[in-house]
Amino acid sequence: MALSNYSELQAAIADWLNRTDLTNQIKDFIRLAEARFNREVKVHEQIVRKTATSRAQYVALPTDWTGAENLQVGTQKLEYLTPTRADDYRSAKIVGPVRYYTIIGNSIELLPTPTSDVTVEMAYYAEIPPLSDTNPTNWLLLKAPDIYYYGALCHAAPFLNDDQRLVTLASLTTTAIAALNDESAVNSHSGSTLIARRRLA
Repeated sequence: MALSNYSELQAAIADWLNRTDLTNQIKDFIRLAEARFNREVKVHEQIVRKTATSRAQYVALPTDWTGAENLQVGTQKLEYLTPTRADDYRSAKIVGPVRYYTIIGNSIELLPTPTSDVTVEMAYYAEIPPLSDTNPTNWLLLKAPDIYYYGALCHAAPFLNDDQRLVTLASLTTTAIAALNDESAVNSHSGSTLIARRRLA
């Protein structure tokens, strides 16, 4: 069974379901699976870098953002604060170089608010490029076709009232995603020493 592109994936899903009348639905199953992947898959293949220059309190998140890996201004790595801790920090009216950030809606809030232009360097997890007729493959399908296969079938099962298979398919998908994330974590930290973050003063 070949699973290297969008057409092959659709054909494999149709074969599993033993149905020839679900062409449009299979595309929906794949799209729904991709929505899940963007929430749960966090591996180094997704990490991209972008910069934004601003003197404002807020910087717009990249449109393909799914999570932060590292943010920094110059050589200063920014530490994440929860919105509640950010409120506390802001209320203290601390001034100085940017040291922290939080996420508010579709924006990154810089703390303290910069008083002049700063360049924020963002390393973040980008959305997985969705499969389509014009984008027939991506890095995830090539690296882990089982995730796509079982993930799409997870959405086919309730559509076909196949509850018996849903539990098995869901378990296979969850296990495959966890294994991929674990592999990436091991590779990312191989040969390095983990350093504990200091407490916020």
